[in-house]
Amino acid sequence: MQAVRIVSVVGVVAALAAAFWWMAPRDVPATTVPAAPQPKADRPTVAFGIVPVTDDHFVPAPCSRIAGGGLMSIPAFVSEISERFPNYVAVSMGDLTHSFGAMGRHAAVFHYSDVMPRTGVTYVAAGEGELGLGSGFVREVLTRTQGITFVCANAADENGLPLMRGWVLLKSGDRGVLLVAVASESIEQELRRRGSDVRILSAREAVTKARADGLAQAALTGIEVEISALFVHGTVDEAAALVAGAPGFTFAAAAHGQAMPDAEPRMVGSVPVLYGGTDLRFGWRVRVPGDGSAPFPSLSRIGETYLAKPSPVSDTLQFFRQLSTDTMFTDVAATPGDRPRDPRGGYVGGQRCADCHTDVAVEHAASAHGRPSRAIRATPFSASTGCMGCHVTAPYFDGGWKGPNDDSDMGGVSCEACHGPGEAHVRSQSKDYGHVGFERCAECHTPDRSFDFDAEAAWKRAGHKLR
Repeated sequence: MQAVRIVSVVGVVAALAAAFWWMAPRDVPATTVPAAPQPKADRPTVAFGIVPVTDDHFVPAPCSRIAGGGLMSIPAFVSEISERFPNYVAVSMGDLTHSFGAMGRHAAVFHYSDVMPRTGVTYVAAGEGELGLGSGFVREVLTRTQGITFVCANAADENGLPLMRGWVLLKSGDRGVLLVAVASESIEQELRRRGSDVRILSAREAVTKARADGLAQAALTGIEVEISALFVHGTVDEAAALVAGAPGFTFAAAAHGQAMPDAEPRMVGSVPVLYGGTDLRFGWRVRVPGDGSAPFPSLSRIGETYLAKPSPVSDTLQFFRQLSTDTMFTDVAATPGDRPRDPRGGYVGGQRCADCHTDVAVEHAASAHGRPSRAIRATPFSASTGCMGCHVTAPYFDGGWKGPNDDSDMGGVSCEACHGPGEAHVRSQSKDYGHVGFERCAECHTPDRSFDFDAEAAWKRAGHKLR
């Protein structure tokens, strides 16, 4: 009995000693002590280079006071960003050619196979220049181009099936980046004009779904998305509305608007919406710091500033321009089926118009519009779709200008260049055919091209009576 009490006392003493030992301060190896929370270290800055909708002049445009540098300037613009910020993403807003039909397909294959992979631009937000070539060509050729990823969440074939991916998830340094691109429904009319069968589904629904799908994939792969960018083939207003309806984007960029860029981005809350103008004259740089502060966008002149630097694509572009001038356009124009028919009807030529509109035809023939464009026909600009659209008549439609050897009135700004194809008018003699006003002049005579443009005086000089 006494032995039991002794054992019990010893047990209690031992238990108390063990408890005091467990609670007493003591030295413990550092590896077993939980680390105190530390402030999150700043992550590296990710810089974006946003190349605006481009024109395939390849050389500075003579009709413009503020010349673009063409595709030759992209490599220098991108390299300047990458040298300073190793974590960079370069995105093109697409539309590298205004042409369509067979010439557009030739140009697209060349640009995206031989030129863009050497510029540092990896991602392209697809717009009219790409989607206007038709769903078959987009799916079978463009989206299989090595080195370039096309993005458009709501481009579909005539059966409603998607043509390309709508989002891209990547890591720049150790930061997760989500890129989403859509086309506004407003471009569908232009696609129809080009003879494309591509359908544009709801942009709002596409943005919401693409962003959700991208974030879901990021969660599966363990990537924390810190930066989200939205690229819209539409106006700044359309892009701003999409940003407002899908919160969470870091910044957005729009592709459509006036020739010159917005000096300051539109703000939707804290999200800047960028617009860089047309003809590759300006580009946006967007720096997204790693400390959680707001993105810092800045507008940069691309054009002539970068033309002084050697370009790795100059020789390639020169070859393509010469090939287009010498043979390609003429071959396309002469091959049945290579140019789509204008959905408004067939072209009849200015002489047929003159049969009835004698006085106007005489005045028009005496104007600069009524003469074949030497600036186009006798120079390498005959290969530039950005020039041809304003200097000649319907170069990419069946029945339009046939190339440098065509000295008909279609080699100038004929009646049908402004009023549209006259086939239906010849048949019906309707009075409401092709009515246009000063705004039609302004489509080519933009302020940066025709800085002293007087609409009324030009209207009179072109052989029109003011109404």
